[in-house]
Amino acid sequence: MLRASAVVVTHQSEDTVATTLRALAQLPLEEVIVVDNDSTDETSHVAAAALPANGRLVRQANRGFGAGNNRGVAELTAPAEFVLFLNPDAAIDRPSFERLLAYVDAHPTVAMVGPSVWRDGEELRSAGRDASVLTEWARELPRALSRWLPARPLEPGTARTGPVGYVEGACMLVRLEALRAVGGFDEGFFLFFEELDLARRLRTAGWQTHLVADARVDHAVAASRRKTAFSGEPHFAASTYRYLHKRRSRAAARMWFTGVTALWAVRVRTGRMSAEDRARRVEAVHRMRRAGP
Repeated sequence: MLRASAVVVTHQSEDTVATTLRALAQLPLEEVIVVDNDSTDETSHVAAAALPANGRLVRQANRGFGAGNNRGVAELTAPAEFVLFLNPDAAIDRPSFERLLAYVDAHPTVAMVGPSVWRDGEELRSAGRDASVLTEWARELPRALSRWLPARPLEPGTARTGPVGYVEGACMLVRLEALRAVGGFDEGFFLFFEELDLARRLRTAGWQTHLVADARVDHAVAASRRKTAFSGEPHFAASTYRYLHKRRSRAAARMWFTGVTALWAVRVRTGRMSAEDRARRVEAVHRMRRAGP
């Protein structure tokens, strides 16, 4: 029995998904499930043509990244211990994949691992600490000011193999036993923060998340996101609010939102953000607040 299957969630990914699937075809996998979240371009046709022999494509309404991953897991039919979640603009080779498998074998309390993330020969942020009000304010500040606040992502080159708060969602190998025990991905996050939330719930259940720095994934980064209105920033804002509410408290989420709306207003006045962009982010958070955690 092969020990892992893979799930790829696509949306407007026609330019990159074939490369991802060709890479997956080289890995020892039971199954490859591609879940297309209602792409309106040629993604589903490109994916269908590039599917490996053990691959299957399913389509559904776009209910978000976490919902797509959950659908992919639900579609698995072959027995496997692990599932590899891979973005449709990412590719991992066999040696790196096997390093991930070997690592979780050697660490039975680890439920989720991720590799170091690279793009065109440059190392990117691969893992990080848990989010707080301060870390998410830091993201919105100029670097001269943000350096005085704690950063959530670990800077490239600083992360080492071992325990981390989370690994980047572009490539994650997860124990199916642990994933199912915590209920899969929280579908209340449409986009962003899914990996932080999953790592937190695994941690609460007694599992660990580790980075395996000597494994690597090549990631085009935001290839689909660039096709989303305002590069998906309204979704990021809504997910930030939801995560802080869940992980910290309603008061913490409101504190973040009060501070960040002021920061966005300054960016509008200084020409670094459009008024429409700010309005979309604010409205996205208001919708999340009305929906509840």
